[in-house]
Amino acid sequence: MDLQRLHDWVNSRPDRIGGSLVADPTTPVFHAHVGPGGALFLRGELDMATVQDLQDGIDEVIVPGRAIVFDMARLTFLGSSGITCIIRTCRATGHPVVLRNAPPRVRRVLDLVDPPPQRLAAWVFEGERGDPHLR
Repeated sequence: MDLQRLHDWVNSRPDRIGGSLVADPTTPVFHAHVGPGGALFLRGELDMATVQDLQDGIDEVIVPGRAIVFDMARLTFLGSSGITCIIRTCRATGHPVVLRNAPPRVRRVLDLVDPPPQRLAAWVFEGERGDPHLR
């Protein structure tokens, strides 16, 4: 492809500016909302740029001494800032965060940073041993 054709192709794409992918401004990159039973439903990409949105949602539902539930069915990316937020939430409540419907790509990331068994786990996957809902 010659440079002129490449330039024309890039400029013809409404989802691209200067050759780099641009998010659709009508679709939030990340969103957290409180659902039935007080669970936080997460959607999109959770990273350094969006973690404050998650923290705002946590602040709405946090009760010291009570576990928080995250429904992750629509979470497409989990970065280190999101993991740090989960750990802080565990410390604030004294209970692991319950992760419901975690997609395989998110579970793989969390499995890589799973703490040693002698320490309190910052999260549990719903239905697994240690899930506060089973007590």
